[in-house]
Amino acid sequence: MSTDVEQREVARPSLPPLAWAAGALAAGLWAAEALVWRLGAGAQTQAWTAVVGSVGAMVALAFWARQSRTGALCALALVTGVSVGVLFWVHVGGVTREVAARRQSRWDISVVSDATDGQFGASSAVRARLDSGAWVATRASWPKGAMPPEAGSSVVAFGSFVAQADSAKAEQEFREGSSGSLRIRRVESVDWAPGPSGWVARARSWAAHRVAEVPGVGGALLGSAMLGDRRRLSGTQADTDMKVAGLAHFEATSGYHLLLVGAVAEWALLALCIGRRSRGAIGLTLTGAFVLLCGARTSVVRGWIVAGLARGGGQSGRRADALSALALCASAMLCATPSALFDLAFQLSVLAVAAILIFARLVEGWTAATLPNRLGRLAGPVAVTLCAVVATMPLLAPAFGYVSTVAPMSNLVAVPLVSVSLLIGLAGLAFAAVAPPIGGVVLRCAGAFCAMLGSVASAFARVPYAAVPAAASTLAVLAGFAAALALWAWWPQPRRGTARVIAALAAACVLVALIPLPAVGGPRIVVLDVGQGDAILVSDAGHDALVDTGPTGPALLGALARQRVRRLDEVVITHLHADHYGGLASAESVLHVPRIFVPRGTLAGSYPVIRAMQRASGTGAVRELGAGDELKVGSVTLDVVLPRQPVVNAATNEASVVMVARHGSVSVLLTGDAEHAVVQAAVDAGTLGRVDVLKVGHHGSAISVDAALLAELAPRAAIISVGAGNRYGHPTPTALRYLREAGVPTYRTDLDGDVAISLGGAEPVVRPARTRASHVAQRWPMAESQFGVLGSAYATLDDIQDSSSTAETHGSDALRPQARLPHLRDRGPPPATGAGEAEEARG
Repeated sequence: MSTDVEQREVARPSLPPLAWAAGALAAGLWAAEALVWRLGAGAQTQAWTAVVGSVGAMVALAFWARQSRTGALCALALVTGVSVGVLFWVHVGGVTREVAARRQSRWDISVVSDATDGQFGASSAVRARLDSGAWVATRASWPKGAMPPEAGSSVVAFGSFVAQADSAKAEQEFREGSSGSLRIRRVESVDWAPGPSGWVARARSWAAHRVAEVPGVGGALLGSAMLGDRRRLSGTQADTDMKVAGLAHFEATSGYHLLLVGAVAEWALLALCIGRRSRGAIGLTLTGAFVLLCGARTSVVRGWIVAGLARGGGQSGRRADALSALALCASAMLCATPSALFDLAFQLSVLAVAAILIFARLVEGWTAATLPNRLGRLAGPVAVTLCAVVATMPLLAPAFGYVSTVAPMSNLVAVPLVSVSLLIGLAGLAFAAVAPPIGGVVLRCAGAFCAMLGSVASAFARVPYAAVPAAASTLAVLAGFAAALALWAWWPQPRRGTARVIAALAAACVLVALIPLPAVGGPRIVVLDVGQGDAILVSDAGHDALVDTGPTGPALLGALARQRVRRLDEVVITHLHADHYGGLASAESVLHVPRIFVPRGTLAGSYPVIRAMQRASGTGAVRELGAGDELKVGSVTLDVVLPRQPVVNAATNEASVVMVARHGSVSVLLTGDAEHAVVQAAVDAGTLGRVDVLKVGHHGSAISVDAALLAELAPRAAIISVGAGNRYGHPTPTALRYLREAGVPTYRTDLDGDVAISLGGAEPVVRPARTRASHVAQRWPMAESQFGVLGSAYATLDDIQDSSSTAETHGSDALRPQARLPHLRDRGPPPATGAGEAEEARG
């Protein structure tokens, strides 16, 4: 790069009319979804659609008369979006009502995706055929212990449809064109789907079995990157390292992989002296085969369509316009499948490519002006990486719960490894079809390069502050779009002196953002809103400890980001239930937790989750807690009350670590999932007395508290950590009645958000993050009078939950709402020798 780089002018690319029209189409689809969700498919929706269509048509005519074709095109695109969206989501609503009313238990299912393991077993995205012949998109939960069918299978099964009870989750499913889920009890038959889709599925299954013979992390990454098969990789440490290092887009097949395959195909066809037209047709056919081989992922399909449009434009003699091709491709995909507008993969793919096409040359100029001349060749790759990372960051942050700070550097190192492994892997599959032994050797070579990629990801993931927690923010997304438009309008030309000053200021801002600052509010305890689970933050004077980690990593890291936590001194896992340790892996990877505490007696058992903790943090980092132990978090003391004896099975509620947080004269009781009988035993033994604030055990189950225990503890306030619309009916009317009769003000994370307890004064001060009124205003009631065809779709489960929740339950564990559900944690403690197996089955 020459020294006169600052004099080079970077031309600003124009935004073609098709790009503005694609944005208008997306806005119309978004408005249509909101309209149908809130008004249903009745006369109101039809009237609003007619109004929007009439106004849009008049606006289009007005723009056309003024010879503003862009304005007319945008108005027509907006009308098209509203019309197509209303038709699509009204159809979804009708199918939702039909499937909710279906009484038969036999289902004809077409499996769409590979199975993924979750808290309640394996599940797959499927399409189920209804009696009317229509197909409904949903998810199917497979029986525990059964082998889930592969993608592309045609399944006959018996089970029941369960509607989504939580309105927020129900709307999300509705946006995605789905509704509820199928709980499969028994699979009767499994076969490949008939026709071309079955042939493609068989070919992909054959390729997956060949790649499965490659051992270790290399084989898992190769299958994920080349075939989109994440079954071996999902949930592993390598998967987490790739995400933390900002390399998640290399795990699954993406547009980059398609571009690489297309480039190699083009080079080979040129070497064979094939003409341009034939070369284009053959290249599209070969890349189309790769699209099918990797499971037709959204980003790859989008890239293939864009390539086809670009080829078509070149064949017809028109000047190629990548932005117009991208906009046309996105518009076509949205019209064909409106729910793609709310698909994260589609959003990330379009945003990343658009950012590269619009801003890459400008960023390259500024990067070259910043770097020394001898490093000028790095400006192009760095610019592409920065554009993709910055454009997708507002969407990735809430999806993962954190943002990677090392992504620009890790991508530069990873690109060559990904390229070589993909090309060798495809060659290995080709050899495996004709000479299996040779193909196996070639695939193992590709796996070796993928293993190197895993090592690179692991090295970058362990850099201090390689990733920082981040919370979801609609404001951040809007601000990002506004900043992008402002940058395009301004289009500042690169200048060397200015570039280096800006780079220094940016580096200083990043360092300031990464430095963990002590909380200015004094000692506090925050019961975090992480859904159906527990995660409690104890903070004082720059020291932070976490009691339980909630069910998922993104929920936990988003909650920690809201509290501006950048590091953790220790984590206490009260007991080994997934809703209390599920977020630990993410906390360890992002925040590098130095110490983890578990109930006394746990390390003597065999638990896969404990082994995972020891592998991630070191054997000496995992320690035990029991009655009489004490932890210090700044000036806050955590006195351990339970367990008094080593636990036999740490995967039970009764094994919970119970602690009293003390600061001065203020005390807060943290119970984990311990219920009233366990806590009452500590009271009777004299190790527990009155407290100021009670964290209610087991999310407010029917036997979490009783009148006698509340009289002994005499709390001034109570907090229930619970998820909205949870399947257990928590908190139960019984627990709420006891608290109400005792006159204890009660806060709930599902209604109040994060609940903070200030410990600095003579009395605790409880502050919820939001008011009940604002929460209720966001939750639209599931009434058929309001939703039309959608209302009755979710009414059945609501009625069941209402009737079960209002029933007064007392006494034994069998009467709790969980006892009616087939979940391992509700079947009582397994034998001591089988604790590891039970935990393994729980996942």
